[in-house]
Parts: sequence; structure tokens; C-alpha cells
Amino acid sequence: MHDLSRNRLLANELQRTRYVVGDFKQPDWVDPLTRYDVIIMHQALHELRHKAYAMDFHHIVKTTLLNPNATYLLCDHLFAESAMTNNELYMSKQEHLVSLQQAGFTQIEISLEIKGLCVFKCH
Repeated sequence: MHDLSRNRLLANELQRTRYVVGDFKQPDWVDPLTRYDVIIMHQALHELRHKAYAMDFHHIVKTTLLNPNATYLLCDHLFAESAMTNNELYMSKQEHLVSLQQAGFTQIEISLEIKGLCVFKCH
């Protein structure tokens, strides 16, 4: 994905880009990072390999990586009859909402849902 990004970004965008490789399941994955005004998580939450890890991941994002009043955009596949069928990896809309609430997000809205993907906007 980094190579794809490098090939598609303009020169001035590349100058402002820092690539980081990490493992969400390791406790030190946040160490090379700072705080951000916006974090976009696109189709990667299920890479935790079990939905039981989602709430802890969201909590770390909220408490360690987001500035106050920042925005967290989460897009992932849904567990649903017409979407993904692995209930251990993928979460229903309700499971996503509960996980985000338990992580401390108080303002959560569904920005988009299309073809088994859902975007949650959190503050």
C-alpha cells in the first residue's frame, strides 16, 4: 500500500508524507506516532483478526492519537447477510456502534453505507 501511495501522490504531497509500518496487536504500535486532528481507518479494522480487539484499538486511537475535538473516520466491511459472513472478523453496524461508544466516543454517526461497507464518523 505504501508503494501504491508513493506512485500516486504528487511531489508536494510526498514531501508532507511519513510512512509508518506497525502491528496493531503489538503494544508499541503507537510509539512512532503523534496526535492528529483526523484519523482515517479504511478497511483495516478486521486485520486485528478478531472483532474482540476493536474496542481496545478504538480506545487507544481516542486517548493516545486524537487531539481534542478531532475526527475519527472508520470505514470497514460489515458482518451482514448481504455482506461479509465471518462473524469473528467482521462486525455488524450495531457492534461497531457499541465498540466505539465503549471506547469513549460520544458523537458517532453513520456517514455512508454502500455494498457492505460502512463509514462511521466519530468525535
